Amino acid sequence: MLLFGGFFLFFVIWSEYNAIFPEDFRQPVSIALLTALSYTLLLMLSVSLASSNQRLIITLPAVAIGAGTMSMRVYQMRLSEQWPVLPAVGTMLITAQMAAALHYLPINPLSFGLIILGTLYTTVNFHINLTQKVSLRRAGFEGGISIAIIWLIALWMN
Repeated sequence: MLLFGGFFLFFVIWSEYNAIFPEDFRQPVSIALLTALSYTLLLMLSVSLASSNQRLIITLPAVAIGAGTMSMRVYQMRLSEQWPVLPAVGTMLITAQMAAALHYLPINPLSFGLIILGTLYTTVNFHINLTQKVSLRRAGFEGGISIAIIWLIALWMN
């Protein structure tokens, strides 16, 4: 287990180092690895909060702050902005509203985490697509497909 943690830490540090330099040919791989790690950590946070049956006053700020910081980091890496605060706050509010709406529903913790993850992933990618001048129709279609697949998996697991 210690060896696995060491490799994991090495790849995170390597990815952070390579994500800084835009001329490096390993930058897309590093950004993809860090983005996947961010989404995984948010999924683990939301599942652990839902499985421990925390109150809404504990769950909501943790999910909101986690979604806000994670989305800010993804926006910073994918859009090359210094501090994309407004898109991150918008994503945080949408994710927090979804977490508040799902808190009292009788769904299992993994479904809760997957629905939060689907909402966050779709919101982040929709904003990135619109910022990169992708048509509204295509951005909406991509977001609709991704959220439908993730939510269907979450409902199937419930």
